[in-house]
Amino acid sequence: MNGYVKGITLEQFKKELEPMLKNKGWWGKVYDKNTGQVVQLGSPHRLQTIYRTNLQTAYMTGRWKEQMEDVHSRPYWQYIAVMDSKTRPKHAALNNLIFKYDDPFWEQNYPPNGFNCRCRVRALTKEQVRNKGLQVTTSDGFFGNVRPDEGWGYNPGAAYQLDIAAYEKAMKLPDELKYKFINEMARSQVFQEIFPSWIDKVLAQMKGKKESITVGWMDEETLKALQRLLGIEPQTPIVTLSDEGLLHMFRQAKVQRGAALLVEELKKIPDYVANPKAVLWDSQDPALLYIVDRDIDKKIKIIVRVNYSINKEFVNSIRTTGQVFIENLLDKRYIVIKGSL
Repeated sequence: MNGYVKGITLEQFKKELEPMLKNKGWWGKVYDKNTGQVVQLGSPHRLQTIYRTNLQTAYMTGRWKEQMEDVHSRPYWQYIAVMDSKTRPKHAALNNLIFKYDDPFWEQNYPPNGFNCRCRVRALTKEQVRNKGLQVTTSDGFFGNVRPDEGWGYNPGAAYQLDIAAYEKAMKLPDELKYKFINEMARSQVFQEIFPSWIDKVLAQMKGKKESITVGWMDEETLKALQRLLGIEPQTPIVTLSDEGLLHMFRQAKVQRGAALLVEELKKIPDYVANPKAVLWDSQDPALLYIVDRDIDKKIKIIVRVNYSINKEFVNSIRTTGQVFIENLLDKRYIVIKGSL
């Protein structure tokens, strides 16, 4: 993703990716033993599609973040499709429709909504909607047959399903490429860029909608340590947080005893997961603890349940966060699997 965000050109993308795919046998016409047919594993057209889709997704993720930060002044979002001969009927049907920013419609339909999708979202003020006599739609009973292309029913700011799909595809790669991809995702800044806006949205509503967002990925070192030292094999490396879990972190008892994190600290969770001082395993209450420095006496802990099921999909879910005294982490129940205290 980083290359796309920094502005890599299509020709650069082809130049870098095509030789690697050819070298690994993932490019060109090959014989498929299972089907008995000759298949094309790659093509310039396919590279162009991948490039443009990733570029669009990266761009729209940034747009979603900007628009979420401005919902107090522009709370209405208008779906804009490019109305020409290439526009898919499903996308054209959404053109100019207006929904409030927190309407469930956007959970599935914030673009891109398919490969080479050129749709976008325009944010509007209350005055613009009123002065132009625009109609605001709600998702109640609306969806019908108007759905994103298959596999694209996610919001850029709540897209852990996309991470699961990416990991499933990475599992088919040779180990060298698979772990290189996992480590790139574990270091990606995109989660930290999106996350603060998502927190603001959830706290503004103060009501959980059973939404989850990706905060990061376990890296190769953590995954292999779990397997080697504990015999635990995560179904995916993806680490998520639900809106209900976030609100649970603000429960009154935790705040009163001074164990809760500040909002500004919570907004840094993706950075904590990507760059922990240490990762521990709790042998009594099975969970990972991501540990980062806070002050002289205390650390920040992020507690992650491994292989937690969300809608029959396995991820690694953050169950709680808090402050912890350093001496408490020296208990024998905790096994250091990465870094040091």
